[in-house]
Amino acid sequence: MYDSETIPQEQIQGRTGQGGHSMNIATSHEELKQLIGVNLGVAGPVIITQSMINQFADATDDHQGIHVDPDAAVAAGMATTIAHGYLISALGPSLLPQLLEVTGFTHALNIGSDRIRYTAMVPVDSKLMATAVIEDVADKNNASQVTVKIIYFIEKPDEPSCVANVIYRYIWPS
Repeated sequence: MYDSETIPQEQIQGRTGQGGHSMNIATSHEELKQLIGVNLGVAGPVIITQSMINQFADATDDHQGIHVDPDAAVAAGMATTIAHGYLISALGPSLLPQLLEVTGFTHALNIGSDRIRYTAMVPVDSKLMATAVIEDVADKNNASQVTVKIIYFIEKPDEPSCVANVIYRYIWPS
């Protein structure tokens, strides 16, 4: 589980938001640029339930046994069912706002992912957490295109389950 020993408090910027999470606030392109390279803190946990996995399987039509059938997962050499990798990376939009609040824009777009790596399985009933670092802020004609590396983990941030570089675009008022 995450504790203050894993990521030193001096590396976690901002103020405390809802649920005790560190909250970084940016109100402009310049303030986003100031956050490049800053560890934004730790978000979560989100409990990965079998119901969540089954709903994702239904939504994506991916009912592979390792995800939805405990007996099939055990037969495949696992202790229990595991979450779909895409389910884990899809939790970014619910975890990132616990760490970063961008205000003052007219609208925001999720541009997509530049790179996603699934590095470890996430068993059912795991407590998933995430850290995030802004890697780039590019000026795009009155907009900020922000690349954020989100590192999803169960127990330790240095043993990630998924690492995803996601891209958001914030359009500023004219």
